[in-house]
Amino acid sequence: MERPLLWEPGQYGTFCFTVDGSPRLRCFSVSSATRAVVPGADSYDGVLGAADCVEVSVKRQGSVTGWLHEDGVGTRGVCHGLEGGFTLSTSAYVLAKGKPEVERPFNTWWKLLFVSAGSGVTPMMSMLRGVRNSLAEGRLSTQETPDIVHIHVERCADDVPFKGE
Repeated sequence: MERPLLWEPGQYGTFCFTVDGSPRLRCFSVSSATRAVVPGADSYDGVLGAADCVEVSVKRQGSVTGWLHEDGVGTRGVCHGLEGGFTLSTSAYVLAKGKPEVERPFNTWWKLLFVSAGSGVTPMMSMLRGVRNSLAEGRLSTQETPDIVHIHVERCADDVPFKGE
């Protein structure tokens, strides 16, 4: 049964692709995002992403990822669920030390440092895209905008994923 996928920026999914007649399972971080979680905001409706498909960023480094780059672009796969707790809402919960009832000035929730290397940038890009989309949709005001510093390390400038953004 097909149904929309639901996710928060930063999560990953387990995908199944049929390669050379055999099912292959691989986990990929979702790099697309609709909007970000806004802790304490009135407009949060609990559904961060709802779509028929998600974007994943795949680095060629094995038989399945090589196949995806060469023959599998645009191929339908089966997603066995999106999960993971590396999200902005989890960050807010951790900052409140597991006590969401703790009142904090909004700006103390949103000082974030992202450190990534290689393909580890993917969930961070999903979260950054979510924040960008939330600002564009008016779900975040400029006073609620997170203060995010992102440090990314790569072997050479040519290998930097998402460098256009």
